[in-house]
Amino acid sequence: MEAKGLIRPLNHLRPLLPKPWINLVLGSLKGFAEKNPQLVTRTIKPVLQAANFVQNNPGWTKQKLASYSKLAPGALDGVYALLKYSKDGRISPKAIENVRNFLVEYKIVPKDKAPEVKAIYSNKYLP
Repeated sequence: MEAKGLIRPLNHLRPLLPKPWINLVLGSLKGFAEKNPQLVTRTIKPVLQAANFVQNNPGWTKQKLASYSKLAPGALDGVYALLKYSKDGRISPKAIENVRNFLVEYKIVPKDKAPEVKAIYSNKYLP
């Protein structure tokens, strides 16, 4: 409805979020990743290739989105704009910290339940 001009958002949150910020991460149980590092790395590699393909081929991506969704053509540009991925899979630990702090500050996660960044994030499995 926003793409058709029928509604407008009351507030866009992105400008209000601390920088850097993350939208998407790949996750694994810690024990699984530690016991299967090669499998985790082999899984990450094609995910990164797919993400790069999506970013480098906007026409194809929008066509695929249109083929399985009921999005209006104008909405496809807005959805595609949200598909931003790291080229190499690396995410700044500061971005993870910003998300963690946001969740604690707005009482989405209790401070005593929010793990430290180093306990939940690592680049060591990247290809």
